[in-house]
Amino acid sequence: MKALEEGGVAEHIPLYDWTCHDAGLDALEAHDRNHFEAAKVAKILSARAAFDHTGKIILTAESAGAGVAIWALERLPADVQVDDVLLVAAAISPGYDLSASLKHVRGKLYYFSSTQDWYTLGWCTSIFGTMDGKKSKSAGFVGFTRPPEADPGQYAKLVEIKYDPSWAKWGDLGGHTGALSVSFARKFIAPMLVQAEQDSNPLPTQGPVAGAAPPAALPAP
Repeated sequence: MKALEEGGVAEHIPLYDWTCHDAGLDALEAHDRNHFEAAKVAKILSARAAFDHTGKIILTAESAGAGVAIWALERLPADVQVDDVLLVAAAISPGYDLSASLKHVRGKLYYFSSTQDWYTLGWCTSIFGTMDGKKSKSAGFVGFTRPPEADPGQYAKLVEIKYDPSWAKWGDLGGHTGALSVSFARKFIAPMLVQAEQDSNPLPTQGPVAGAAPPAALPAP
C-alpha cells in the first residue's frame, strides 16, 4: 500500500481484511461469512460516498477478495457508485455474471489475468472451487467471459490486462502474487490507477502505462 501512496494514487488507502485472519481454503470456503463480509464492505463504501460526494472511490481486491469486492458492489444502493475497480488474480469463475456489480461502477473494472498463474487459479480452483463455488479455472487465469444473459452495455466497462513477461523486471513473474510486488505496484499499478480517470487517454490492455501526466491524488474509500 505504501507503494500506491508513493505513486500518488490516494491520500488515504484503508485496508479491509475480510478473511477474519483465516488463510487459504479456510477463507475461500467460508461462504456464508464471505457474503456477510461483502455486505459490510458495501456499507463502508456507501458511508464513504455519503461522506464526500466529490471524492473519488477506487476499489481494489486480490485473489478471493475479488469475490468479496464483486458481491459488495452488488449490494450497494441503487444511487451509489464507485469510480473504478481493480481486481488482481481474481479467484472467481470466468462466467460469473458481473452485470449487477458493474452497474455500480462509474468508470471501468480493470482486472489482471495471467496464464502463468496455472497452479492457484488453474489447478487449485479447478479442484477446490472458485470463490463463487465453481470447480473451474478462474477469471484471473483465463479472463472473464460474458454469459448470454448478461448486460452487454455493462460489460463494456470491463478491461482485461493480460500479463506481460516484461513485468518480470519489476518482480512480477506472472504467478499468483506477482502483481503484489512493491516495485510493480509503484511502477505500473499506481500510474494505472491515477490514469484511470483520464477518459481521453484510455489505458492499454497490455504493457506498462507510460507518459501520462498524473492528475490530483484520488482518495480511496
